[in-house]
Amino acid sequence: MSIQEKLSSRIGYLGAGLLISAQWTIEPILYVLGFVCVIVQVSFKKQWNLVALNLNGLIAWATHFIKG
Repeated sequence: MSIQEKLSSRIGYLGAGLLISAQWTIEPILYVLGFVCVIVQVSFKKQWNLVALNLNGLIAWATHFIKG
């Protein structure tokens, strides 16, 4: 496993943690940061279906954050 793979994996774990904590606090910024981190991981692994899914969540929560 290369350094880039390890780093992207750890960024993804950070994103998952942010998304879990966001569910408890309902803070839009935690959702936005969480989705960005997870997108880094899944795009590095070339899992394009998950990139599309997380982009959808990112756009939704970013819109909520901007309007709120």
